[in-house]
Amino acid sequence: MSDLQPQIIKTNWPKLIAVTVFIGVIGIAEYVIRDYQSYQKYQTEIATTELANRIKSQLETELYGATFLTRGIEAYVRARKGNIVAEEINSMLQQVYQFSPYFRNIGIAPNNELRWVMPAEGNEAAIGLRYEQIPAQWTDIKKIINSGQAKLSGPLELVQGDLGLIYRSPLYIDETYWGLISAVIDAESLFQSLIKEVKEAGSSARLGLRHVNNRVSPAEIFLGDASIFNAAKVTTKVDVPGGEWQLAITTDNVFPNLWPVRILVWCLSFLGVLGLFYLTRQIYQRRLLNSLATEVEVRTQEVTAVNNKLSHVLNAASETAIIATDKNGLINVFNRGAERMLGYSAQEVVNEKTPAIFHDPEEVKEKGERLTQKLKKTISGFSVFTAIPDIEGSEKDNWTYLSKTGERIPVELTVTREFDNNGNAVGYLGLASNVSRQLRDQQVLRELKERLESATRVANLGVWELNLNNKAILWNKQMHELTGVASESFDAHYSSMERVFYPQEKQEFSEFLAKLTEKANKREPFRDDPPPLETTFRIIKDDTGELRWLKGHAIIQCNEMGVPESMLGTVLDISELVFAREAAEQAGRLKSQFLSTVSHELRTPLSVISGALSLMSLESDSFSEETQGVLDLASRNSQRLTLLINDLLDIEKMTSGKVSLKILEFEVADLVKKAVAENQGYAQQYGAKIQLDNHLSKPATVAVDELRFMQVLTNLLSNAAKFSPAGDIIQVKLSTHEGTVLIDVIDHGTGIPELFQEKVFEPFSQAESSDSRGKGGTGLGLAITKTIIEQMGGTIGFESKPDHETRFWFSLPIAVADNDREHDPLDSKEQHVDKVSSETELFNRNKVLHVEDYDDFSTIITATLRDKYVIDTARTVADAERMLAMQKYDIMVLDIALPDGSGWEVVEQARRLNPDIKIIVTSDYEVTFEGAKKVDAVMSKATFTLTQFIELIDSLSGR
Repeated sequence: MSDLQPQIIKTNWPKLIAVTVFIGVIGIAEYVIRDYQSYQKYQTEIATTELANRIKSQLETELYGATFLTRGIEAYVRARKGNIVAEEINSMLQQVYQFSPYFRNIGIAPNNELRWVMPAEGNEAAIGLRYEQIPAQWTDIKKIINSGQAKLSGPLELVQGDLGLIYRSPLYIDETYWGLISAVIDAESLFQSLIKEVKEAGSSARLGLRHVNNRVSPAEIFLGDASIFNAAKVTTKVDVPGGEWQLAITTDNVFPNLWPVRILVWCLSFLGVLGLFYLTRQIYQRRLLNSLATEVEVRTQEVTAVNNKLSHVLNAASETAIIATDKNGLINVFNRGAERMLGYSAQEVVNEKTPAIFHDPEEVKEKGERLTQKLKKTISGFSVFTAIPDIEGSEKDNWTYLSKTGERIPVELTVTREFDNNGNAVGYLGLASNVSRQLRDQQVLRELKERLESATRVANLGVWELNLNNKAILWNKQMHELTGVASESFDAHYSSMERVFYPQEKQEFSEFLAKLTEKANKREPFRDDPPPLETTFRIIKDDTGELRWLKGHAIIQCNEMGVPESMLGTVLDISELVFAREAAEQAGRLKSQFLSTVSHELRTPLSVISGALSLMSLESDSFSEETQGVLDLASRNSQRLTLLINDLLDIEKMTSGKVSLKILEFEVADLVKKAVAENQGYAQQYGAKIQLDNHLSKPATVAVDELRFMQVLTNLLSNAAKFSPAGDIIQVKLSTHEGTVLIDVIDHGTGIPELFQEKVFEPFSQAESSDSRGKGGTGLGLAITKTIIEQMGGTIGFESKPDHETRFWFSLPIAVADNDREHDPLDSKEQHVDKVSSETELFNRNKVLHVEDYDDFSTIITATLRDKYVIDTARTVADAERMLAMQKYDIMVLDIALPDGSGWEVVEQARRLNPDIKIIVTSDYEVTFEGAKKVDAVMSKATFTLTQFIELIDSLSGR
C-alpha cells in the first residue's frame, strides 16, 4: 500500500497540474472577461461624464457669453447715462452679434420700447415695439424688472418660428430703471449642436434638459423625454443666468454575449489571454490620453475666444475709460478709452500701477476723511474707492482725473465689485466718463434759463406747461400777475387756470382738453405732428374781478410714438389792443351813422334850395348881370353839394354792404357810347374832347347795373377832363382780353404823383399838390368806382406817368349768350326790368352753409349775409354732414373746434360731395400751412371784421 501512494500522487500530479492550470486559465479568463466588462462599463461612464462636461461647458460658455457681452453693453449705457450715440451702439451691437453663431438678435429697449435691434435686417417691424404690448411675455418681463436681476427665459416659441432662449437684463441708472437689454439665442441651433456633439462622440447616448423646479410640481423638460432622466447615466446641473437647468445623459449600449468568448478563452493559452489583456489596457490608456489632450485644446480655444470678445468690447467703448483692478488695487484692465483719456498706454500701467497715479491726492484725502466720519473707521488709500462698493456693491461719484500731461479732467466714476463664478470677490471695475462737456452745457443752460426768465419778465409774458395725465400745471411769475392768482392759492393744478376763464371760454377749452386727455390716456398717437394752437380768450382776474383779454399760443408735446403727453404755451395780455379796436369799431359805426344821418338830413333843405334857385332862374331876364352871376354861383355850389351828399351816401352803403344792384345784360359798346355822349359837354368845359376807339371784332355783352356802370364811366371821364390840358383828346378804348371786356380811359395831363399812387382808391384821398386840390371833389369817386366794379365781378386798375399820360382801366366778364331770349336792353320797359332784375338777383343768391356752434357769431353772420345769400346753419359735425348730403351749397363757412369733432372732417366730406364748393375757415386757433391748403380762405376770429368777411364772400361767389 505504501508503494501505491506515491504512484497515485505522481499519476495525479499532471492532472492536478492540468486542473490547476485549467482552473488558473479559467480563473484568469473569467478575470479578464469580468475586467473587460468592468472596463466597458467604466469607459462608457467616463465617456458619458466627459460628454456631459463638454455639453455643460458648451452651454454655460454660450449662455454666459451672452451675459458677459451684454454687461459690456450695459457698461457703455451706464457710462453714457442712457444718452446713447447711434453710431457707437450700432458698431458695438454689430461686434457683439458676430461673437456667437447662435445669436438670433440683440436688442436695447429704453423705457421698454425696442429702439435698437441687431441685426436690423428682418427685424424692422420690431423697431418701436413696446413690451407692454406682448401680453404673453409682459408678466415675466415685469418680474425681471422688479427683481433687478438678469434672467434667461425659455426655450420659447418665437414669433418668427422655432425656439429661442431670451436673456433679459434690466438696466438701472442712478437707481432709476432705464430699460432692458435683451439677447435672443437660437435654441434649436444650440440644441442641435449639442446633439451633434453627442453623435460625433460615437456614442449611442441620448440627451435631456429640463428646468430645475423647487416646487412640488415636476420640472419642465424641454429637450429629450422623461425616460432619459429616469435612466440617466450622468446628471449634472447647468448654471444659467437667473436660473438652473439639469442635464441628463443615458446610453443604450448593449454588452455582447461573452460565453463564446469564455469558450474561446478556455481554448487559448494563458499567455495569449494575458497578452491580449495587456494590449487592451495599453489601447485604453492611449485613447484616454488623446481624449484629455483634445479637451485641453478645445478649452484653450474657448478661453481665447472669450478673451478676444472681451477685448473687442473694451476697445469699442472708446469714449469711456474702463479700468479694472485686483483686490489690492493693481490695474489688470486698461481699455482704449482710458488710454485716450489719460494718455497712458496699457503696457505702462497693467500689472504695474494702481489708480493713484491719475487721481488728485487732495481729493482722495478729502473723500477718505468724509468716509471715515461716515463709516466710523479709518478709510485711506485704495479703500477710499472700494469702501462703499464693498458695502453696497457699487458707487457713483465725481472725481478729477490727472492725465499724463497734467490736464485735469472732470469725470463721473462708477466703481463696482467683481466676482468669480463661485461668488468670490476678485477685484473692482471702474467706468469713468468725461463730463467736461456736460458741465459746460449745464452752465450754458443756466445762463439761457436766466436770460429767458429775464425776457419773459420784460415782455410780461406768461409761460405754462400742463401735464395731460394728471393735469398738473406749472407756470412762471408772470402768470400770477396776468391771472391774479396769488402764489399762496396756486395749487399747481389746471383748476387754478380754469377758475379764471370766462364761462364760455372755460367750456370750449375744457371740451378741447377732455378730447386731448382721452387721446393721451388711450395712448392714441397723432398721425401727423399736431399743429400749434393760437387763440384769444377772456379771463376774470382772480384778485380784482377785472375782465381781461389774453392772446395764447401753445403746442402739444408728444412722445416718440406721437402720443400726446403735455401742452406748453405762452399768454400775453392784449386787453388794451382789444379795447382800442372795439373803440375804433364803435367810432367807425358812429361815423357811418353820422354820415348817413347828416347826408339824409341835408338832402331835404338842399332840395328846397335847389328848387328855389331853379325858380329864380326862370326870372333871369329881370336880374342884373351881377345878380345873375351870384345865382349861377349858388346853383353850381348847390349841384356840387348834391354830388358830395350822393357820394357820401354811396360810400356809406358800400362800406356797410347795403348796395343793391339791378343786373341786366347790355351790349357794352352801346353803354360806352352813351356815357361818352353824356360827358362830352363836361369835358368841353375844360377844353378837352372825348374820343371813342372801338376795337371789338364783334358785339360783346356784359351783365351790369346800367346806372352804376354809367356812374363808373362818368367818374373816370370827369377826372380825366379835370386833369387834362386844354385841347387834349381823352381816349376811351374798347377791347377784349381773355374772356373779358377791357375799357381804357386815357388822358395826357399832370398824372398821379408816385407817392400818392398806392392811395388812389382809398376813400377821401386826394393828391396834395395845389393843382390837384384846386380841381375840387370829395376824394370818394375812385373808391366808389372800385367798389362798384368789383361788386359787378370786374377788376380795376391804373397806370400813370407824371406829366405824360394816365390810363385808368377796368374789365368785366363777357356774359354767356342766351339764344332762347331776344330783347333789346336799351328799349326795355320798367316792368321788364323789374322781372329780369328779380330773376337775376334770385339766380345770384348763392347758397351758404355756416357751421358754427357759437350762437352769437352765427347770428351775426346770418344777419350779414341774408340780403344777398341763402344761408343755412349747422352747429355740429353730424348736422353739417347731413345737410351737405341733402343740399348742394356754393360756399361753406365753418369753425374747426366743434362739439362732436373737428371741422376738418366736414371739409373732407364737403370736398367729396361737391368738389366745386368754396370753403372759408373761421377759427380761434391758428391754422397750419398744410390745413390752409385744403380750403379756399382762412380768417382768424381774433382779427375778424365784417367788411373783410363780406368782401371775401363776395369774391368767392363771383360778385
